Amino acid sequence: IPHTLAIEIKRELSVYFKKNTYYRIRNKERLIKPSEQELIRWNYIQKGITEEPVFDKYIEQYDW
Repeated sequence: IPHTLAIEIKRELSVYFKKNTYYRIRNKERLIKPSEQELIRWNYIQKGITEEPVFDKYIEQYDW
């Protein structure tokens, strides 16, 4: 991804996620929910990026 495009994507994601939430996700203190992953994928598609975003790991759990 070109640097200017990465900066633009980061800016748009910081609008969606609150500052504290964005910080916790970036520092791996909070997981990204499936709906949030879809938002990130949609953001990539809107910017014309055809590659699928790669996340660090996949954890399956139940939300009781």
